[in-house]
Order: sequence, then C-alpha cells, then structure tokens
Amino acid sequence: MNKEEYSRAVLKTEAGDLPEISKRLTTHSTMRLLHASMGLASEIAELLEALSTEDLANIIEELGDGLWYSSIGLDVLGSRFDFSEIEKGALSGNPWHKFETLTIESGEILSAVKAHIFYGRELDPVDLICRFQEVGRLIDCIAHIHEKAIGEVMDINIEKLHRKRYKGAEFSEHAANNRDLNGERKLLEGLS
Repeated sequence: MNKEEYSRAVLKTEAGDLPEISKRLTTHSTMRLLHASMGLASEIAELLEALSTEDLANIIEELGDGLWYSSIGLDVLGSRFDFSEIEKGALSGNPWHKFETLTIESGEILSAVKAHIFYGRELDPVDLICRFQEVGRLIDCIAHIHEKAIGEVMDINIEKLHRKRYKGAEFSEHAANNRDLNGERKLLEGLS
C-alpha cells in the first residue's frame, strides 16, 4: 500500500456522520467537557517540558492549569475535588512515575470524550469523575514532591488568572489571545 492508498482507506473509516456529531457538540455540557479534556491534555504536554527543564515556576503553573481544567470537568459532572483520600506514602517518590500516570489518566479522559462525540458512545460519569479526581491527586503528589501544597498551587493559578490575564477575573477572548506572558512569568516566579 502506498501513501495515497493509505490516505483514501483512512478517510473511508473516519467518523463522518456530521449531523449526528454536530448534535452531540451542541450541548453545553459536552462542549465544556471537550474544553476540559483538550485543555488538560495540552497542559500535561506543557508539564512534561517544565519537568524536563526543572523549571519550578513553570511546573507549578502547569500543575495549576491542569487542576483548572480538571475542575471544569468535575463541575460538568456535578462533582468537586476530594483530596482527603491521598495516602501519605503517595506524596513522595519519583515525579516521573506520577507524571506517567497523569498522562494516562488525561488520555483516558480525552478518549472517552472523543468516543462520545465522534462515535456516539455514552459517557460514564462515574468513571470520568474518578479519573478527574485521580488527576487532582496526582497533581497534588507532584506539587508535594516539589515542596508545594495543593492549596498553594490553586492560589498561584487563580492569582495568575485574576491579576495578570483576566483583570476583573472574568474570561474574555481578547485577554485569552493577548496575554502578557512576561508579566505572568514574573508573577509566577515571585509566587513559586
């Protein structure tokens, strides 16, 4: 098989019932869950870069951003974080193992949302809540390994969003697309 034959074969198996896919995308909860799962996956990729360079300010920023997207996912599902179940031994250890598990959980969340939107598969809210909760616990563990409490990560994340990105604490597309990255970085360095 050559690349053109492969491309034609791929297109035959692509989810193509656009009217049904579009219907599933019109619900507010599905759009928010898609935003949460895509955002979480992208933040996990950014966390990898921060961990590989051992940039503490950036590690804390990406942990906070991952927590932010997970909080949206939990809100859609009618839940909130529960950090009470973290075992003391889980708060230490190799951050790369925690990151690996975090990547798997993030991928499973995104996969479930993709299957819902494009394949019509029903979402399993209990499974998604458990996965978002696990993401929160893993973020807590990685933060703890870097000598930060989860509350500090939350405070730093909201401080960045309220003081540097969304002045007045309200989302705007303009602010999201015209960020003061240097100002955010200085704030993060001062808080981390």
